Formats: sequence, C-alpha cells, structure tokens
Amino acid sequence: MTFYEHQHRARRKTGLLFSYFIIAVILIVVSVNAVVFLTLFMSDANNAITPAMWIRSPLCWGIAAITLSVIVGGSVYRHGQIRGGGDSIAIMAGGRLVLPETTDPLEKRLLNIAEEMAIASGTHIPRVYLLEDEPGINAFVAGYNANNTILAVTKGALETLTRDELQGVIGHEYSHVLNSDTRINLNLISILAGILLIGQIGESLMRSASYSRLASRRNNNSGGQFAIGIAFMAIGYIGLFFGRLIKAAISRQREFLADASAVQFTRNPFGIGGALYKIGASQSGSLLTSKHAEDMSHMCFGETLKVSLSGMLATHPPIEHRLKAIDPSLPTRMKSRFNQGDLTLADGTTAFTGQPLMTATVTASGVSQASGFSATASAAPSHEANILKVDVENNNAEPVANESFAINSQTLKKSVGTLTPTHVQEAHDLFEQIPVSLLDIAHQSKVAASVIYGLILTTMSTHGKPAIKLVKEHQGENVADRTVAVYQTLRKTTPAIRLPLLEVAIASLETIEEEKRIEVLWLTHELIQLDNKFMLYEFIYLSLVEKYLAPRNTTDQPKRQIKSYEKVENAIAVLMAAIVLASEAQPEAQQTIFTQAMSGFSKNNFNQLLVRPPGIETLSDALKLLARLSPLLKQPLVDACVDSILHDEQITPNEANLLRAICERLDCPMPIIAQAAK
Repeated sequence: MTFYEHQHRARRKTGLLFSYFIIAVILIVVSVNAVVFLTLFMSDANNAITPAMWIRSPLCWGIAAITLSVIVGGSVYRHGQIRGGGDSIAIMAGGRLVLPETTDPLEKRLLNIAEEMAIASGTHIPRVYLLEDEPGINAFVAGYNANNTILAVTKGALETLTRDELQGVIGHEYSHVLNSDTRINLNLISILAGILLIGQIGESLMRSASYSRLASRRNNNSGGQFAIGIAFMAIGYIGLFFGRLIKAAISRQREFLADASAVQFTRNPFGIGGALYKIGASQSGSLLTSKHAEDMSHMCFGETLKVSLSGMLATHPPIEHRLKAIDPSLPTRMKSRFNQGDLTLADGTTAFTGQPLMTATVTASGVSQASGFSATASAAPSHEANILKVDVENNNAEPVANESFAINSQTLKKSVGTLTPTHVQEAHDLFEQIPVSLLDIAHQSKVAASVIYGLILTTMSTHGKPAIKLVKEHQGENVADRTVAVYQTLRKTTPAIRLPLLEVAIASLETIEEEKRIEVLWLTHELIQLDNKFMLYEFIYLSLVEKYLAPRNTTDQPKRQIKSYEKVENAIAVLMAAIVLASEAQPEAQQTIFTQAMSGFSKNNFNQLLVRPPGIETLSDALKLLARLSPLLKQPLVDACVDSILHDEQITPNEANLLRAICERLDCPMPIIAQAAK
C-alpha cells in the first residue's frame, strides 16, 4: 500500500470511527435505560413496571437525552481541548518541550535520533516533549499530518533505554507517522471522550455507592441502595467497555506493523526487542500515572493502564506476542541477554538489578561523537579579524561541485512516505558531514535564523553586503556575524547538507515567540528580494520558513480537501512552470517538458507562464492550495514533479533538495535521496 493510499484509508477510517461511535452511543443509551429499568423493577415489590410501559415513559426518554448530552458534550469539550493538534496532547499529558539548546546529554541524544529519522523520511522534525513525571517506558506521536507532529517520550524511557533501543521505539512511532495513524489517533481521542466520560462518571458513582452500602448496612436498609450501587457500577463499565473495545479494534494490528517497521528501519531487532523486554521486566512497565492515561492508551508505544478482559480490550498485544512477531526466537534470545547482564541502561549499567533507577550520566564528548553535537556550546565568532570584510558581495569563493547523478524515476516516485535502513544510514552519514559549528548555531534558537540568512547568501551573485547590513539592523551584530560565518562554511560544503541544516534551524525557531518568528519570516522575504532575482532554489528556503514560522491558526486541523484538478489547474501550472524554468534545459525542451507535465491535469494552454515566470507570492499561494488536494490526487502531481526534474534522467543535490521541499509543502514526505548525500 502506498503512502497516498494510507492517507486515503486514514480519512476513510475516520468515517468508520463515526459509525462505531454512533453504534456505541445507541448501545450505551439502551444499556443505561436497561440498567435503570431493572433497578426500578427489582425495587418494585409488585413488579408493575413492564418494558412497554418504560419505553413510553418520559423518564426513559429523559435518561436517553441526558446520556446523549453527556456523550456529545464530552466529545465536543475534548475536541476543543485538542484543536491545537499534537502539542495539546503532549501538554495535556504533562509534557515539557525539550529545547534544541538543551545541555542534558540524554535529551540531546533524543533530539538527535528524532532529527535523523525526520531527515531520513522527508518529514519535518517533530517537536519533542519529555513526560518528566512518568517512570514507565513509553512514547507516542501525535499530529494531523506527517509534517506537523510531536514526539513525546517518558522519563523512564529516556533513562532506561540505550540509544539503539530508543531508536527502535522512535522507529516504531515513525511507522505510525508514515502510515497516517496519528490522524486517526487524534480523532479517536475526541470521538471517544464522551463515551469514556460515561465511564468516569460511573467510577465516581461506584465510589459513592460503596460508601452508601457501608452506611446502609449499619442502618439495616441495604437492599435498595445495594441495587443502586450495582446499577452505578454497570453504567460506569458500559462506557469504558465500548470505548476500549473500539480502541482495541483500531490499535492492536497496527502495533505489530509498527514493530516490524522499526526493525526494518534500523536493521536491529535487538533495539525495539530490548525496549519491549525491559517493559516486561521492569516494575513500572509502560504504565502511565497521568489521569489521561485512558484517553491516550491507543496511541502509545505500550499499554498505559491495566485493564480487565485484557485479551479483548487491550490496545496492545502482549509483550511476548510482539517479540515473537518480530522473530519467533527473540523472546528466548532477549531472556538470555538479560540473564547474562547484556541489557543495559543508557549509562551502561545493567538493567533491573533491583536498584532504583538513577539518572544516567553520559559524557558530553560521548554524545558529541555519537550524535554530532559538540561537547561545548559554540562561542561567538572571533573579532580579531573583522568578519564583515569577508567578500560576500561577489561570491568569488569556489563552491563545492553540485554534480548530477543518475537515479530511477520510478524508484523515486515509489519512495514517497517510505523509510528504509538505507535512508536512515544516509541521514546519519549526512549529519556527520554537517560541520559541528553549523549544527551548534542551528540548535540555538536565538541565532538559528542566521542559518536561513546564510543559505540565502549562497544563492546571491550580488548584494551580499547590503544583505548583511540589513540583518545587522534588524537582528543585531551577533546574528549578522553568525550569518557570515554560516555563509563561509556553506561555500565549502556539499549542497546536500543545506536542506537538513535548514530543517534543524527551523525546528529551533519554532520554539521562539510568534513576534520574533514573524520578524524572521519578514527578513527572509526582504533578503531574497534584494537582488531583484528570483531563483527557485531560494524558494526552498522561503517556502519552508513560511510553512512553519508563519502565524499559527487557533486550530491545527487541516482545511477541507479539494477533490478535483479543475479547481487547482492554475496552481499546478504555476508549480510546473517554476520547476521547468529552474532547469538548465533549452527553451524548446522546456516547452516540451511543461506540455507533458500539464497534459495529465488540464487541456488549457498555460504557455504564457514560461514567458512571464510566476513570482514568489504566486508560487507560495499555489503550493498552499495544492496541499489541500485529496491524497490520491497528490500522487500524479508528485509524479509529474519527479518527471519534470528528471527529464534528463539526472538529478543534482540542489534539485534533490528542491524536490524534497516541494513534497514537504504538499505533505507528501519524500525520504532522503541517497546519492545526493554522497
């Protein structure tokens, strides 16, 4: 099944969820009425109440109305709580945003794994949250699409798991991202909130009933109140039963697939295997202490709470079943490693020795070697030589070659929404190629904007000095100096590192105040327009900066889908014209490429776009519109982009970055194009 089909299925499953919801609501209303009827029937000595009388009574319909109001009200309330998407869920669970400039070695390691997986898969780097009050081993991802997700990890997982095991867990979560499970998970929370509210009310009533029963025994009047207590218990479990049944039906098989995908991504069954085994062997397991553990039970790596009838109502298969599904011999092999003391904590000590878990200590230099972070925070550029005297006006420095290489277009098309061990390894290798000084700057939210400005400088043939002056006027001397330092370093490195570096910088800038984000976006616009020349490669930077740093709406939910090319044919023509004009093909060849690209979308003539190229704003608006296409309509569009860029059966690192950025804007993640990183 392709990525587009997974997205389409996810949207259809949302409709199926509403069907389950309606059925469950009907059954709950009937069950609650049945419980009340039986309670009244048992308390009536003459048994005068009949089912027919009950159905016609105002009390029956009043109870139905109250039950419906509770369910619908609970769902609407929870829907309002999570309108902000994944961040709302993480905050609801007690998560703390892990800042890119963190000095904690374990948090750095977590961020680095998330960055590598994102770059490898072609998705935007998720915002990472730490659940500091959770000793269990667990994690989850949440978001409405692959490019706007959060990753939340418990403190227990961070301290207990090794890097390989943590990578296995995150690989599992990325499977949910690429299979569009995160959208279903968010919808499940709001849809089931009302049903689960019935259960929560029932639990409160059960406790009240217990106290009432004790009092009634002392008063020798326990019969009626005991029956009411039983009724309260039944009402409480009706909601919990149906809510958990729906979640179990949706979640269980997805976990097997995600486990298998984690092994596929990492080529290491002992990674996720070790994490699963530690969950089974530890006292805390994967359980959450949060009062929202029930709400989130279907979206976490492991079970969040103990449930009765676990075989039918558990959202996750048993640990041993998950291990055997990965490899039938894995439970035995993991047990052997455990007995030999080979399962270790993040700090290298043996796991589960009976001693309390201690915060792991990892040397800064060790993290630097493993993850590409420097051991110390970078200092400001030296002022012994005036850095502003560097020639940024004429771009005389010899750039690293942007050599093209052959790649199969069909393979590239099929790669959208996939992740392989090769992609993961290439992402790791690519991060190794990024100079540590650049990563340090990109990870510091106060100066990360200098990465964007430095990238824009690499596209300029003139106006370099006015650009630096503009940065200095609006962002200060420190950022201006860093911008020149970034530019100098970028001129000596492969173009393949530029998109990953930009993604890291944008992820850092997402943590700053909205007013400052808007200023960065405005200055990015100004710098691009300084030389009065628009290059499509400049648009790579502007497009992604605009997508993630523009003012955010009050809701993270996507807009209504567009289900016809007829409504967006102008936007498609703008995009295709921009891609074709960015190529080095001759005008006659450009005309042919453009005509072929548009033949699958429109019969109208848009050749004037090749004579009068679209501007930045026009292209930006086109991509915003095209991002709203239904998943199955995006596939031919992405295929046409690939064909247009690979018209000569060659692709350069710059073109690879361009293609990946366009796909990211369309919410169709294209994994790292392996040879572009060479």
